[in-house]
Parts: sequence; C-alpha cells; structure tokens
Amino acid sequence: LRRTGKVAPGEPMSIVLKGGTYFLAEPISLRAEDGGTAEHPFTIRAAEGEKVTITATPDTGYELDAIKVGNETLPAGKTDFTMGAADITVNVTFKKCVYDITINAPTGGTVKLSTASASYKEEITVTTAAETGYELDYIKVNDKNTLTGNTFEMPAENVSVVVAFKKIEYSVTVTYGENGTAEASKNPANYNDKVIITATPDAGYAVDKITVNGEPLEAGVFDFMMKADRKSVV
Repeated sequence: LRRTGKVAPGEPMSIVLKGGTYFLAEPISLRAEDGGTAEHPFTIRAAEGEKVTITATPDTGYELDAIKVGNETLPAGKTDFTMGAADITVNVTFKKCVYDITINAPTGGTVKLSTASASYKEEITVTTAAETGYELDYIKVNDKNTLTGNTFEMPAENVSVVVAFKKIEYSVTVTYGENGTAEASKNPANYNDKVIITATPDAGYAVDKITVNGEPLEAGVFDFMMKADRKSVV
C-alpha cells in the first residue's frame, strides 16, 4: 500500500486477518519499514472470533514448554485460541529436552557413566575399569559410533552405550639349554590358564629344573597358572 501511495509513510496501518482460503500471486513480504513506529504503528491482528493457531518450531535438542496467551497458559497439546476484541500478547517458551542413557553390564570389567540422562550436546564421560587379565575392547554409542576416547557429545535422542572388554593374551617364552627340548601347551595364554611344560631330555639326561620368571617350580611339577604378566620359562 505504501508503494502504491495509498498509505502515507507516517500513517498508522492495520492488517486484519480472517479465516478462509487465500490465493496469492506471491508470498506476503514484510520489510523493515513495515514495522512501524511508536507514533505510527503497523499492526497485524486476527479478526475478533477467529481461531488463531500458533506453530512453534523448537531448535534441535529443545521442545515446546508452554504457550501463554495473555495471562492464560494453554493446556498441554493445545496450540490455538479464539481471538478476542482486544490486542493480546502470545508468549512461547521452549525447554531443553532430557535424553536417557542406558548401558550394558559387560563381562571382564565395570562401567560408570558421568550421568544417566543429559541434554543435547552435553559431554558424557564413560569410565571403565577392567578386571585382572582383561582390557577395554571398545565403547560404542547407539551401536554405531565407536569412541576413540571415553567421552562423547550427547545427540538429540536417547542413547545406548555398549562397552566390551577382552581377555589379554600373554606370551609364553620357553628357553632351554643343550641336551633336550621344551615347549609350552599354550602360547599365548590368558590369565589363570593352566600352562603345561613338556620337557624332553636327550638320552642319558633328565630334567634338572623348570623356572617361571626366575622362580623354580616344585620337583615333579610341570605346569603353572598364567598370571597377568609376561612369562618366561627356562
């Protein structure tokens, strides 16, 4: 209207919207100068008795908190009101979504989360403690993202954290002198595995002793239980 000269630049103007179907040749476009001033306001309002629907679009990680029309808060799930005879102020508020985090109970260690629920983009720490003979294998978030460390940024959804530990394989090194051979039943071996040493002396010789990391086995004993360290059998 201002471009056509039907409304002077400083003249107050109101647009009253009524229910119905409108066929427009182009979208309604409002410019900065259409905002009006305190002395010469520009008003867009619904006609009295018309249904006004509020479309609230939250950002990622947020959800609609409340829609307040004047002094009245609309019931949950309701987004419309009937226009009265006077101007009304509509206030829309959003709140952060809180997402749950679940975790499995793995074998070979324990897991602790920094929190059991979090908001979008909050940093979550996964603290793991492997039992003797185990080490951390992987930490997965929602069964698709394998962490390179022990923290992740909370996505805008509930999260399932899966932690797995694996048995450590320890090497068994067997050395022997002249006049016979020796070998281990397992190499590598896991913690608490029974390792049997088969010693085969040459003709005319007998087994003198077997030591494990410098500690001699009892006479006639040819096996030991694997400990959580490297073993050297002589």
